[in-house]
Amino acid sequence: MKKNKTILLLVFSVILGTGCSNDNEPSTSNQSITTAGILSGTISNYNAGTLNELKFGDLFKDNNIISTCAISSDGKFSMTLPVPTKKLVSGTTKFPGASLSNPKLQMGAGCVMSLPMAYKTSSWIGYICRSDTAMDPYSPGFIGTSTFYFYFDRSCTIKGKFDVTTEIWYYDMTVTKGWNEIARTVDSTHCIMYTKTIPSGLKWYFYKSFN
Repeated sequence: MKKNKTILLLVFSVILGTGCSNDNEPSTSNQSITTAGILSGTISNYNAGTLNELKFGDLFKDNNIISTCAISSDGKFSMTLPVPTKKLVSGTTKFPGASLSNPKLQMGAGCVMSLPMAYKTSSWIGYICRSDTAMDPYSPGFIGTSTFYFYFDRSCTIKGKFDVTTEIWYYDMTVTKGWNEIARTVDSTHCIMYTKTIPSGLKWYFYKSFN
């Protein structure tokens, strides 16, 4: 399990970025988190007894967890994510190849993984995220859209392109100060688009371990 957790940490550390505002309303249509950090939803494939707690933060180091919550018997959950208190890191390190309208953009370093991790009786068993399919969004062959979360210390437009060995990343989004939900869309040509435009119809899914 620790090996799977380490792999998941490395995946998120390379590809993710951050963002949001100080209001209590979502900054973009279909956002599942308010800019003040209130994250809630219902896990569509939840089975009672499978998992009973969610933790958000850098789950590779338990002392960096910034929020926890229980899961109700029908799969509902709600947690409030505070402003990260850890040292912030430059947004340029998280968006290689991107042009930032505000080069001083920084993200919360204390939330590296940026998704709620699933626990059962204190044991890490996987994670949840919003997606348009029940297939693990970070498994080989995934095609579709999933989302993740980050904190930004200011508003910024992020645009650009980055060629990786087996895929191409495109950025096209404007984030605001606070918490932001970011959509990650993968197509059949291995192009990955990061945007603040969240499609309608996404559901919360539980993904066991890391496939």
